[in-house]
Amino acid sequence: MNTKSLKSDGDKGYDGTVEKLFQLTSHIPVPLCFINQSGCLVYANKAWHNFFTVDKESYNKSDQNNFIRLFSQNFAEIEFIEQFFLKCLRSSNNRDQYFLRSSPINFNRHAIIINAVSTAVFGERLWCWIFHDESEKVSLQNRLRESEERFQLAAQSSNDGLWDWHLKTDELYFSPRWLNMLGYSEEDFQNNLSDWLNLVHPVDKKELSKRLQEHLSKKHNRFRHEYRIQDNMGEYRWILIQGMLVLDENKEPHRFAGSQSDITEIKRMERQLIHDSTHDALTDLPNRILFREKINGLMQNCKDNPEATFALVQLNLDQFQLINNGLGHLFGDQVLTIVATRLNSLMTEQDVLARMSGDEFAILLTTAQTPETVGEFVAKLQNILAEPLIVNGQHIVLSAGMGIVIRNEEHTQVAQLLGDVATAMHHAKAMAPGSWILFTEEMRSHAINRIQLETKLRRAIEQKEMQVFFQPIIDYTTGVVKHFEALVRWFDPERGMIQPASFIPLAEETNLIIPLGEFVLRKSCQELMKWYAAGYKDIGISVNLSPKQFQQENLHERISTIIQETGIISGALTLEVTESQIMENPSHAIDVLNKLQALNVNVSVDDFGTGYSSLAYLKKLPINTLKIDRTFVMDLPHDHDDSEITKAIIALAKSLQLNIVAEGVEKKIQAEFLKAEGCTLLQGFWFSKPMPAVKVFDWMRSFSLKEKLAE
Repeated sequence: MNTKSLKSDGDKGYDGTVEKLFQLTSHIPVPLCFINQSGCLVYANKAWHNFFTVDKESYNKSDQNNFIRLFSQNFAEIEFIEQFFLKCLRSSNNRDQYFLRSSPINFNRHAIIINAVSTAVFGERLWCWIFHDESEKVSLQNRLRESEERFQLAAQSSNDGLWDWHLKTDELYFSPRWLNMLGYSEEDFQNNLSDWLNLVHPVDKKELSKRLQEHLSKKHNRFRHEYRIQDNMGEYRWILIQGMLVLDENKEPHRFAGSQSDITEIKRMERQLIHDSTHDALTDLPNRILFREKINGLMQNCKDNPEATFALVQLNLDQFQLINNGLGHLFGDQVLTIVATRLNSLMTEQDVLARMSGDEFAILLTTAQTPETVGEFVAKLQNILAEPLIVNGQHIVLSAGMGIVIRNEEHTQVAQLLGDVATAMHHAKAMAPGSWILFTEEMRSHAINRIQLETKLRRAIEQKEMQVFFQPIIDYTTGVVKHFEALVRWFDPERGMIQPASFIPLAEETNLIIPLGEFVLRKSCQELMKWYAAGYKDIGISVNLSPKQFQQENLHERISTIIQETGIISGALTLEVTESQIMENPSHAIDVLNKLQALNVNVSVDDFGTGYSSLAYLKKLPINTLKIDRTFVMDLPHDHDDSEITKAIIALAKSLQLNIVAEGVEKKIQAEFLKAEGCTLLQGFWFSKPMPAVKVFDWMRSFSLKEKLAE
């Protein structure tokens, strides 16, 4: 180390002292250097050279400007360095300090504090500059400031309100967004818990306070709760509060912070969804789900009072399907809306009116009821329904079949009550339009029998227990068998033969008529093929189509498949449909009948004269035959009205160039009258009762019209 620039060569005491000073500081890890009074660098330790990346062999210490240039290369604040440098040289103070920021290029944003300490060595003043790198501390301060700025930006721009509860000071911070959500300003709100809780809905306040305290005591990390709070307009808004508990170094709650979201609209949508799921969309009445809940509530109350009673009334509008089909579903909806309004006008605040399904309503009379009081109420229902309706210029008069059940001690389940009232309603619907009936235990037995019968019927169809019987249709002028009508019979292993009147309506209600009808049609075509093989090739087969079958969209495809599978002769099959089936939806009927005619299938209108056919539609129908109903034949020729009706039907068929068949012929005098009037195709017990397929051949071989006439 060359120290001659500091003192004369002969001053060994000075040199030794300086050398010791330099040796003591050479291994200190903190960058430092010594500057003499002339402003020249006297000594710099290793840490200083490393920090400034200066080669100590090539660096000219004696040049004051060189020392200043070192800073100009690395720091942006060179003017302040020069001032600080001169200040140190001129100052009489022994200590000074300067905060220095490096230029971003060379020193990666170092932040330096320079402590300048002066000392005297044998009268020579030296300045020791000690460099402290404060970069990490400044970086932390910058990040903290940026974090606070980001928090402020988030608090201002977030849709959620932010809150921060300092538990030690009990100070509660609410972001401007939270205040704005409720319409408050900072002046309206103090930073304390009580101001917040005072605005909470009285019903929710206790629970919110309880949940907050539980969360604090249990030290759970996450908090979530919903409550209502009053805004500045006095309205209550639903809030979702979420928070996180912050623990200190002792694992004790220190802060509780989070967000608050306005979920008022979500709650409104939830309420709407719940309402929609429990109310009818058309009438806004309670639906079946809510109706059951209301009954269940009363049932629970009855546990404390077993003798308490209430009543259910279930009603189904008569012939409403005709309104829908004839005037359209939009018209039908208008009618239902008016009906709902009328029925609702008879309800008390405690009663419940519900729409159970399309044209079916139910009423819960919540107060104690007797057969007499319920009867009086039902009379009011009948009267209000009977008042004429005028919808789009159309005059409508309605009636309904009604079932009633009064709750008693035996009713322990909601399903039992609903089942009983439905059973009573079905009994009423089987009576005259506008009838009502009170449920009895006998009805339940009947319902149970009906369920058992349905189970047996389903099994019978699946296991091929059904049989097809055949009844001949005779040409009375020649005695030739023209057709056989297929009639289904059910032989139950336990109950024997069950009459069609007992199971056909049940099959229709349960849709079992579809597979049953197809079974009868296929079986009939198969038997016809056997008759062909035996030489009877001029005989045709007639099969009845049920209303449910007639409504099938793919009916013609199903029939075409059976014809192809069995191979019957074209034109040999006649399908019989009732007059009421056609008139239920005439335009649909015409479309179906045209498709059947395209298959070369004949169509016969069964039970003609018992319905309400329009002659305007009748002449448009693609049909082949009219069939006179047995009710007009049974009293021929003695009943004048029946005789005249029969003559008119025969004349109508002739004028429309249709075949005419009379069914229910049981006496020779009836056959003779029909023949005289021009109807020669006859069917009835006088010729033959329906017979099983195995007896058809024997009957055809033995039948003789001459012998029959000779009897």
